[in-house]
This record gives sequence, structure tokens and C-alpha cells, in this order.
Amino acid sequence: MCDENAPDVRGSIPECAYPTVESTTDGGVRMRYEAARSIWLTLQDLRIVRQAEHTGEERQSTLATYIQGTAHPDDGCLCVSGEPWTRQHAVNVTFSVRELNDGDHRGLREWQDTLGITFSDTPLGTARLGYNAVDHEMQEPGQWWASFHVPAGSMQGLIEGIDAARLTNVKLALSLKNLYTGSPKLADAHGDVCVFLRSGSVNATGLPEVATGYVTHMAFEQARIRLRDADGVRPRDDDARAGRDGIQETSMIRALDEKVGNLVILMKWLAALIAILLVVFALARH
Repeated sequence: MCDENAPDVRGSIPECAYPTVESTTDGGVRMRYEAARSIWLTLQDLRIVRQAEHTGEERQSTLATYIQGTAHPDDGCLCVSGEPWTRQHAVNVTFSVRELNDGDHRGLREWQDTLGITFSDTPLGTARLGYNAVDHEMQEPGQWWASFHVPAGSMQGLIEGIDAARLTNVKLALSLKNLYTGSPKLADAHGDVCVFLRSGSVNATGLPEVATGYVTHMAFEQARIRLRDADGVRPRDDDARAGRDGIQETSMIRALDEKVGNLVILMKWLAALIAILLVVFALARH
């Protein structure tokens, strides 16, 4: 439970017994927020980006590969608590490669123990989610961003799907610290329930706090293609269709045979008639 003597400052969320926090509105209404157990993203507009980077050694550089794009939360929007102008339904995403270690596995397990859930002991990647405020000097709008580090195998699968233009659906589930969800009473005019970052919070470097955690689900679908059926193996629908086609084909062959037979008989009668006429013509001349 939060400290009842905490100052009622608009947009601030006082420290509470984690993972539950509360804040007070201008009207004196105390709102309760709970740690978001998961957030689901559907990715869109993915592209491959390659850029030269310094390796740390003098006059040495390397070509790094990233995947960038946009994503949308499946169940609502993103917002900084107390700052409704930060509410958005889109987030810029970046994927890069980093192999996971034992510390990542322990971190996910400890965080899920805190939440009282048991999704998985195995993270599929690490994740960071934050909001960059409007920069009037640079004329940059406020925007949400997320960065993911995933193993090389997952990254390669995404790259191949993008290269072949066959990705049709990419979904991620994230489990993040410092990310909160409100009750349905806090839904916006469109019925969306937002997940929130704490406003006014900064980290040790003096920068705005971000939500950090892990990728717990990652799946991407690719466009389907129909392959030729294996010899002697057909689906039941194909078998039924083949049976109907076979019956129709047999009927057509029988009808054609009858027509050809009648034509042959007619030709024989015509030949006999012509022969008789030739004989009669020859006798008449004699």
C-alpha cells in the first residue's frame, strides 16, 4: 500500500509496495496502478538496416545489421502517467543481436516471482521501452520506442523473412519492469486501456526512466505456398473430385465412341451406293 501522506502532485506516482502504485488526480481521486504482467505487440513495416560502426579499436569499423519498424500494442495504448498528450498507439522498434546468458534467465525468473506468475523460465530476448518527449529545438515529435536484443538465430529468421518478402505476422510478448496498467475505468474515449510509464522518474544517468525486461513470446508467420501433392497421396476432397471427373470423362468417351461408330457405318453405305451407281453407268454405255 502507498504512503497515505504522499504529496498529491498531478502526474506523479509515489513509491509503493512494488508492484502496486497509486497516484492522485487534480480532483483528489486516488488511482491505483498495478505492474503490467505482459504487453503484446504486433509488428509492422519491418526493414533491414545496415550501418558501419566503430569496433573500439583505432581505425577499425564493422558493418552492423539491425531490423527497424513500427509496432502496435494489441490491447490498448501507451502513455506516461499524468501526461495524456503522450498517449499513442504506435511504437518505433529496433532489433539487434545479443546472445542471452545466465543472468538473463535469473532476471526473468526473479521478476516473474515478484509478479506471482510462471510464464517461462527462458527469455527469448531482452527488451527496453521508453518515451522521448517532444524536442521543439530539433522539431522532433514525442514518440515511443522499444529496443530488443535477440539471439542470432531469431535475428536471422526475421532477416530471411524480410528479404523474401514473406513475413505476414510478427508478434511479441514482453514482461517489463516499471510498466503499469490501470483499471478499465481509466480507458480513453475509444475504450483503450493504456499501459503507463511513471512520469517525472529518472534513472542514475539523469535520463527519463524506461521499462526494462524480457521477450517472453516471439512468433512470425510466413506466406503459404501450395506444393505439388506427393505421388499417390491426395486429400479426401481431391479424391472425391477425381472420382466425379472420372465418371464424367467415361461418359464423354462413350458418347464419342457411339458418334464415331455411326459415322463409319454411314461411310460404308455411301461407298456401296457409289459402287452400284458406277456399275449402272457402265452398263448404260454398252
